[in-house]
Amino acid sequence: MNELIEELQGKHVMLMGDFNYPDIDWSSLHSQSRNGQSFLDSVEDCFLTQHVQDPTRSDSMLDLVFTDEPNMIDKVEIMGKLGKSDHNVLLWTAEVKVNSLTDSKRIRDYRRGDFETMKRELCMTDWDELLAGTTCDAWSTFKQRLVDIIEKHIPDRKIQVNKWKKAIWLTHKALRLVQKKHKAYARYKDTRLPAYMKAARAAHEAVKAAKNSLNSASIQLTHHTLTD
Repeated sequence: MNELIEELQGKHVMLMGDFNYPDIDWSSLHSQSRNGQSFLDSVEDCFLTQHVQDPTRSDSMLDLVFTDEPNMIDKVEIMGKLGKSDHNVLLWTAEVKVNSLTDSKRIRDYRRGDFETMKRELCMTDWDELLAGTTCDAWSTFKQRLVDIIEKHIPDRKIQVNKWKKAIWLTHKALRLVQKKHKAYARYKDTRLPAYMKAARAAHEAVKAAKNSLNSASIQLTHHTLTD
């Protein structure tokens, strides 16, 4: 599950289902189990917002709804049970706008290049005559000759480029601390070491503060709108 969530980083997404992490306290963003904390870390690293606030099965909050934008969902309502299921039905309204973050560009496909012909043309070139003049002129001429041969004998191809955009609510400080946490894990490969735990705690607090700041701003904006 953690790998799936990490694959969603940078994508416009809504993720929902029975995740079965009863030990996670979503109000404090803390878990009593190692698996739960690992899942929580993945959610925070991908800057996802969890919208369910009340228990969905007995006293446990098992069914969750995640989005990459905090304001995509206003509130999740807990309805009654459906049929013989012991889980409650969740109801929410999502505000979704279609805005493609995918672009394309063309690059040289060197695997399909005709290098034998390129070699022949280079060997047939009269370099003494072509590179006559100053060093600067010779370099410009040499470079242009190579560019012309590449464009002639190496085809290009179209590729898709995903543009990752920082979440609007995420501060640059929080982003730096999350990146520092990733570097600490890449270096030590152990979440129990003090260096990693310190970096993870700092990133966790910064992300939580950024989310709280957005929520406060949203509440103030709503208050001003209602009083105007």
